[in-house]
Amino acid sequence: MRKIRLRYPGACARCASPFTRGSFAWWDDAAKTATCEPCVGVASEAPPGVESTEAPAPTDAVSESVTPADAVPPEFEPIAAGRAGGSARQEYERRLRKRDARLEAKWGPLAGVAKKVAPVPQSVTAWHQGAVGEERLARYLTRELGGSADVLNDRRIPGTKANIDHVVVTRGGVWVIDAKNYRGRVETRDRGGFFTQDLHLYVGGRDQSKLVEAMARQVEVVDRALGEAAVPIVPCLCFVNSEWSLFAKPFRLKGVWITWSQAIPKLVGKTEAILDDADRNALAARIAKALPPAAR
Repeated sequence: MRKIRLRYPGACARCASPFTRGSFAWWDDAAKTATCEPCVGVASEAPPGVESTEAPAPTDAVSESVTPADAVPPEFEPIAAGRAGGSARQEYERRLRKRDARLEAKWGPLAGVAKKVAPVPQSVTAWHQGAVGEERLARYLTRELGGSADVLNDRRIPGTKANIDHVVVTRGGVWVIDAKNYRGRVETRDRGGFFTQDLHLYVGGRDQSKLVEAMARQVEVVDRALGEAAVPIVPCLCFVNSEWSLFAKPFRLKGVWITWSQAIPKLVGKTEAILDDADRNALAARIAKALPPAAR
């Protein structure tokens, strides 16, 4: 056995105490298991086969050197998190090249000037704005949720060119999050009659209820990826750059959470934990395999 610094969260093979990313544990190469220090008994005497009771210095360099890829327990194998906003940024760059090619064909030697003067169409810049919103949200979720969740970004929906912005696997279930970098105030408006209620989602004065309806498709895709795993799936629309009223709170519309970035960790924290870290990691790995990163 030898002492290593864990790159992934897990649990002690003997007492099931949770490990956080970056904590130290005793690693059994043969059994591929990690054991906490109290169970190994390093406080009194090192057990037979232990190489050293000295903990490696807590640096990234040590983490890489003492934890080779083939020594990571199967349930904590690295997961392809995906590049947030990757497919949106690729589409933006493709459309920008197409726009530049049109200007070059039209203006020839003066194309360089034309590219600087001619405005970039909104149909092109929208993809850039979307990519920025996804990148920003992914950084925030990864920082705030830390080792308590696995954040998967930009997942391809099989058989289509569509993608899911973020899938966040927590101890309480799976969050399917669509990031929107829209301007304007987020609100609901009742378009029903005197005796009926028909709530619609508005952003910047425009009816965006179609975004709520589109979440059902994403939930269906993630549900298939989970297979027989019976865990809650929570759809969420996150507006990363919008305006909210002074006393606004996240709300649900047709089963979909409507919220902003900073509110998501609190919402996640309110869900009851039904998975341990090992099960959570295994679930994230299953989803990552079924829904590979969209960006090439």
